[in-house]
Amino acid sequence: MADRCRKLYRIVAELRDEKGVVLDRREDTIGLRKLALRDRRLYVNDVAVRLTGVTRHEDSPWEGAAETRGTILHDMRDLAALHVTLTRPVHYPQPQSVFDAADRAGMLLIPEIPIWQMTAAQLGDPRLLVRAKAMMAEMIAESGNHPSVLAWSVMNESEAATPQGLAFVKAMKAHINAIDPGRFVTFADSEIAIRPVRVPALVEADFVMANAYFGTWSGAASGVGPWLDAFGKAYPDRMLVISEFGWPGPFSKDSASADIARTENLKDQLAAFATRPWVGGAIFWSYSDYRSNKNLFAGLADGYVDHGLVDPDRQRRPSYFAWEAANRAVSATVDLTMAGETPTGFTATVAGPAKDALPSYPLIGARLHWRAMGGDRVLLGEGEEALPVIAPGGTAKVSASWAGRLSPVTVTVDILTAEGARAGGVVRDYEPFKAGSAAYPPDPAQLPKAPS
Repeated sequence: MADRCRKLYRIVAELRDEKGVVLDRREDTIGLRKLALRDRRLYVNDVAVRLTGVTRHEDSPWEGAAETRGTILHDMRDLAALHVTLTRPVHYPQPQSVFDAADRAGMLLIPEIPIWQMTAAQLGDPRLLVRAKAMMAEMIAESGNHPSVLAWSVMNESEAATPQGLAFVKAMKAHINAIDPGRFVTFADSEIAIRPVRVPALVEADFVMANAYFGTWSGAASGVGPWLDAFGKAYPDRMLVISEFGWPGPFSKDSASADIARTENLKDQLAAFATRPWVGGAIFWSYSDYRSNKNLFAGLADGYVDHGLVDPDRQRRPSYFAWEAANRAVSATVDLTMAGETPTGFTATVAGPAKDALPSYPLIGARLHWRAMGGDRVLLGEGEEALPVIAPGGTAKVSASWAGRLSPVTVTVDILTAEGARAGGVVRDYEPFKAGSAAYPPDPAQLPKAPS
C-alpha cells in the first residue's frame, strides 16, 4: 500500500452545556501527508512513487447515478483489490463516501468539475468562468480536507490550446491557489495525445494529464512509444499522468472480442508507460460499463458503454484479472523448512515493487497471513504477522513452523493491505517422495525371450 496517507486519526468535537451535558457531537477522520513534485516525479512523504488506477463512473443498473453508500463501498473495495493507488473520479463532484473510502485505502484522487468538451468560445465566456469558480469553491469546501486529494482538475477534453483556454486555466489556477494553497492544479487534455507540442495552458498545469487512447481514438497502438518520446522533449519540465487509456467496445465487433483487445491493449500500453520515468501515473478507463448515448455499438441510441473491466452488473471480465496481475506491486516466495523428508515450517520472502517500476510505492501497514494444510485437509498451522515498511526494491522475511508430519503439504501465503485487500501471495505444494511405492510392470520388450 502506497504511503500517501497510511495513518488516519479520529477527531471528535462535542458541544456541552454548563452542566456538562452533551448537546451535539461530531466525529471525523484526518490524515497528514507531504506531497511534492521534483524533477518530473511525484514524491509522497519524501518517497518517489509511480501510481496506477482505474476510473469509476457513478452509475449502476440498480441505482443509476443516485448511488447509495453500499454501492460506493462495494466498488471502492473492488478498486482496492485491483491495486488502485491513483484515480480521477471522473467529471463531477463525488459523494463523501468516495473520499472516505479513498482516505482509508490510501488512494490519491484528482477530482474534477463538470467542464467537459468546451469550445474556445465557451471557455472565453465570463459566465462559464463564474460558474466554474463557484463549482470548484464548493467542491474544495466540501472535500478539501481529505488527505486523498492530490490535485484539482479544472476541465476535461476542452479546447485548451487557444487563447481562451489559456486564460481559463490561468484564472482557475489562481482561484484554486487562493482558497486551497499548496494543492496541485491540472486538467485532462486529449489533443496532446494527437499533437505532442508545447501548449501554454498545459505548461500552466502543475503536471500534465493526457487522455491517450492509442489503438483507437489516438492512433495506432504502436504510436504510443514515439508519442511518449515526443512529449518528453516538448515538456522536459513536466510530469505526465495518463488520465485515460483503454479500449472502447465499438472498436471491436462484439463485447467478447472487445475484451480480448482491451486486455492486450492495457498490457502493451502499461509496458510503454513504464519505460518513461516521467510518466508518474496511469489511469485506465474504466472500472465498469456505464450508461450513455455515446460510444455505443452500432445501432444503439442508448445503453451501456462497453468500456469496463467489469460489466454493468459488476461481473468480472478477463481484463479485470489481467489488470490485477499487471498492477500487483508485491510478490512472495516460500522456502520450506525440512526435518528429513518432513516439512516443519517455512520462510517467506516478500518483495516490494522494483525501483522505478509502474506502479512503484512503499508497502505500508501490510500483513502476511499463512496457512499450512496437510494432504488429508488437516490444518497443520495458521498465523498472521505484520510486515515492516517495504520500500521499492526492498524485501522482508517471515518464518513460521508447525508440528511436522510426513504428508503432502500446501502452504498458502497471502499479503494483505491494511484494509484487508489481497495485494499478492503464493501457494507452495510439497509431495513426499516415496521410492518403490509404485508397482512398475516389466517392459516386455526388455525381457529375455523364451526358447522355442
